[in-house]
Amino acid sequence: MALISIALQAQKPIYQGKCIGVHDGDTITVLVNGKQIKVRLEGIDAPELGQDFSQRSKEFLAGLVFGKDVVIKEYKIDRYGRSVSRVYVGYRDVSSEMVSSGLAWHFKKYSSDNNLAQLEDSARGSRIGLWSMAAPKAPWIYRADPDDMPSTLSPVKSAPDKVIYTGPRGGKYYINSKGKKVYVKKKK
Repeated sequence: MALISIALQAQKPIYQGKCIGVHDGDTITVLVNGKQIKVRLEGIDAPELGQDFSQRSKEFLAGLVFGKDVVIKEYKIDRYGRSVSRVYVGYRDVSSEMVSSGLAWHFKKYSSDNNLAQLEDSARGSRIGLWSMAAPKAPWIYRADPDDMPSTLSPVKSAPDKVIYTGPRGGKYYINSKGKKVYVKKKK
């Protein structure tokens, strides 16, 4: 009897809801029983906003899920409070659809899914989507280089000696007298 209890506890939660928002090519918002859940698609990483193919990736994902009933199989909650999940529309695995269309990478650092690896190899070999570019930059490499981020920055507040900016990922900084970014630590 104890084994059945442990097995039931190990099962991943499954939710059903309606997709009400698409943030980028790998993050959506789903309404489940009146509660909004931010969902990060498991197994993939899509181009960051401002990166090549980011808009096409977001639009393709929206076409797959926006306004539709989806099933969410949750794997974990990430450090940002998002449900890292496989999402299905009917029998279609949305992560697989994104990779096979050439609009997302298989995120091998966090996923050992052989199907996603094969779908990426096929898309790459067919040179579709982002694989049509000579050397597409993976989003995790793009994120690691803040100088590579788009300059769509907006001032948040002014002070006599500096302007505080918000970068594309929400970090706050100012430009010092040497022209370098200085990140502002969050107040506790």
